[in-house]
Amino acid sequence: MKYLKTTLFIIMVFSVSQTSALVWQESNGPYGGIVFSLVETAQGNILSGIWEAGSFRSSDNGQSWSEVRLGLCQCFGSYFTVLPDSTIMGGNPFGVYRSTDDGQTWDQADLGIPLAIIFSMASNSLGDVFTGTATDGIYFSNNQGQSWLAANNGLPVGGIPVLTVTQDDILFAATINGALYRSTDNGTSWQSVQNSLNVDSITAVASHPDGRLFAGTDADGIFVSDDGGDSWSPLPGGPADGFIRSFAITDGGNIYMGSRTEGLFRSDNLGVTWTPVSSMLEHNDIQSVIVTDSNEIYIGTEGGGIYRSVTDGASWSKVNAGLYKTYLHDMTTAPNGDIFAASMFSGLYRSTDNASSWEHITAGLTSVHLRAIVVAPSGSIYLGTRDEGIFVSTDNGQTWVSTNNNIADSAVYAVDINDDGHILIGSDAGRIYYSADGGLSWTQSTIGLTTKYIRGVVIDAAGNFFAANEEGLFRSTDTGQSWETATNGLTNTRLFGLDLGPDGFLYAGASSGAFRSSDYGDTWDNLSDDNLKYQEIDEFLFPPSGDIYVGAHDGVFQSTDNGLTWLYLGKGAINFHISSLLYIEDGTILAGSRGSGAFLGRDICGDANLDGTINVGDAVFLINYIFSGGPSPDPECQGNANGDANVNVGDAVYLISYIFSGGASPVDSCCQ
Repeated sequence: MKYLKTTLFIIMVFSVSQTSALVWQESNGPYGGIVFSLVETAQGNILSGIWEAGSFRSSDNGQSWSEVRLGLCQCFGSYFTVLPDSTIMGGNPFGVYRSTDDGQTWDQADLGIPLAIIFSMASNSLGDVFTGTATDGIYFSNNQGQSWLAANNGLPVGGIPVLTVTQDDILFAATINGALYRSTDNGTSWQSVQNSLNVDSITAVASHPDGRLFAGTDADGIFVSDDGGDSWSPLPGGPADGFIRSFAITDGGNIYMGSRTEGLFRSDNLGVTWTPVSSMLEHNDIQSVIVTDSNEIYIGTEGGGIYRSVTDGASWSKVNAGLYKTYLHDMTTAPNGDIFAASMFSGLYRSTDNASSWEHITAGLTSVHLRAIVVAPSGSIYLGTRDEGIFVSTDNGQTWVSTNNNIADSAVYAVDINDDGHILIGSDAGRIYYSADGGLSWTQSTIGLTTKYIRGVVIDAAGNFFAANEEGLFRSTDTGQSWETATNGLTNTRLFGLDLGPDGFLYAGASSGAFRSSDYGDTWDNLSDDNLKYQEIDEFLFPPSGDIYVGAHDGVFQSTDNGLTWLYLGKGAINFHISSLLYIEDGTILAGSRGSGAFLGRDICGDANLDGTINVGDAVFLINYIFSGGPSPDPECQGNANGDANVNVGDAVYLISYIFSGGASPVDSCCQ
């Protein structure tokens, strides 16, 4: 039973009232992210775009990364192109941006482009810039983004996910339907060059110094053209499944190709043969690749962040420090206190020091797409994956083995284990499986269930089975032999999660709001106040304090009155989609986000300015608040360093004594 963990997705932006006192700080990892774009700047620095998580810059060969802000929020990464005068242009769903200081700062530069998602960017030797949008074709600027004009003559209306400029300033654009177009007049007009290139999707186009063109596809492999795109022919070799993600071609003619499942390939002979050069990596979905002027190779992966090679691919190092953009779908705690975090895209992580550091666990796991993780009473750990079924570890996560006997589905989205060690799992195909022998064998159960996508399963103390999906809640009283609906009182039956609280009650998360049943699902009560009623919720967290926590689009919510009202705990850095929650024994709440890494929430009494540390700035903040009408600590109790339940000059004196004279530390609790 999952008493001390939570997973949930929130998809609505909203305004909330009431704030409690947890201060949030980024955890030291797990590092990574889905890196879909990479570019080298004129000064040799690296910019990266990370899916749903923003953009980053490294000035030390990838050894560390810092965020750069393009637009209103760090919600999406950007595509980049570098102009001949060193100006950098970047585009994301909020528009187009320009940097003249090597990517450190950015200003908006999209006058003339309608509100559109930027899908791709390219520039030519004249400094002209081209942007491909999701719905409105291509736009062109010859003045560094000061103004833009549509450049769609001859193009169909729609999205342009691929834009490439050759060494001769010839443009190629691929549509979302797999059609390829060419422009020889700087985008004034476009002509179809589909010919024998009959594919459903083109993912990348690249130009070799010798003139050969390469086109990568989804599932159809590589095509080449030796006549400027007039005709195309398939090229043997490369990944067996034919999924191509990206190309990079050096001035010397070496070609690097990123694949979806088999890593990075290199060709030294115009693509006649391909050699794998990244088989030793933990992540083999190569979303982006660049070769720098100093011949260093950087690859961006799906979930695993960025790798760097200075040996032409013979060896690699992971360079993710500061890339806190993992998608932590679920977390749990082992009997010895170790924390396990299951990532949707980057595999499994373990922390042995309360989330101060993390290690990546891979032994025996054949998937990095993880969905659910639970610990059995025996100490065995069970892990549900998106594409390889379920795994078990009996040595605290050191090694893993598949335990998929009799399981027909590869996508296991929900797992629960009761006190007897009986296991219930739900699949993306809408099937339930039950094991009474630790996963050695499984019994399938679907009678009475409808639709696919089981998002939550529970075995209660009476042995009843419950399953939540997008049509409501289902209950079985005969160990899964048959199922019936149990939705009386569920005003929203589109469920995304299910949990059993320490009170023995069922808790269900819906696409809008939270519900509780105290009678085995016969009836349900709505727990949602104005703060929570629009939130999509997967699961709940029940720490020893008796409070209830949930996570949301803007952060974390807490109820101290058994679900009657909810307080917003979003102060600090945690205003992201929260996808998992865990209670740590020292009273800290660990929150895993949807693409923005992990955060630690604590009461830091005396941290009046909420910067996550206690220093002289807090004393100055309090003095300004008390004597000069400055801003209040938010919440005010956060300034109560001495624990006397008041915020006054005594707290400022207390902090100064602590900081400069070795006085007593601030109290442990000030806002409870």
